[in-house]
Amino acid sequence: MSPPGQPPSSPDRTVSAQRLLAACRGAASLRLIRWGRETGVDVVTLFSDKDTDANWPELADFATWVPEVPGEAWPAPEEAVAAAMDAGCDLIHPGWGALARSPAFVDQLSMTSLAWAGPLPRRHGHRVRPGNCAGTGGRAGHSGGARLAPH
Repeated sequence: MSPPGQPPSSPDRTVSAQRLLAACRGAASLRLIRWGRETGVDVVTLFSDKDTDANWPELADFATWVPEVPGEAWPAPEEAVAAAMDAGCDLIHPGWGALARSPAFVDQLSMTSLAWAGPLPRRHGHRVRPGNCAGTGGRAGHSGGARLAPH
């Protein structure tokens, strides 16, 4: 196990996970759906009214609607975490956008049993590792399951 705040020591870490929430859109969501099929992990995607012509909700194992809030990044951290909990996810991947850099998302996630999968968030220019980061001793972080989702 790597020390807190340090990159993982091995790219071949594994987790025992049943379901991942892909809290992103478009190509990022499709990448995570492909990963889920390769590893046998169910993938739940999010969508909003803006995504009426999108294909990733149909390609995912499950999809859930999350509202847009004018002037705010989508999905809101609390909406993403609530959707993951409601869908029975054990992992959540924030995508590679605003949610992955959101301190509020890290805080929301730290109050759950969900494990973080994906790019490590940054605070003050330094990468931080959420306490329940998959592969580092969090609830879902132990060997014997599917490879971690793409970073």
